[in-house]
Amino acid sequence: MADEDMSNKITKYTKITGVINQVFKPSQVQRHSRLKIYKTLARPVLTYGSEAWIFQKTNEKRLTAAEMRFMRRIAGCLLLEHRRKAEILEELRIELNM
Repeated sequence: MADEDMSNKITKYTKITGVINQVFKPSQVQRHSRLKIYKTLARPVLTYGSEAWIFQKTNEKRLTAAEMRFMRRIAGCLLLEHRRKAEILEELRIELNM
């Protein structure tokens, strides 16, 4: 039950971040504006109802991976660059608190 809910939330989150990427392109919108939009639109969708989830290591990794896909996009780096999660988050000056 919790795994299905988490999968649904990650799917909805991915759709919302995709729309954010299409509408608010990095070349047209500044980074801090994109982060504010992310924090007000996408993050609540992902975390709604998370109080009832049973967090296992695999579930935590899934949530972090979903968020980091979008964070890499905002930071302007590719997956092939092999930058660490901490470096990207430090550059963006944000904290993931799942």
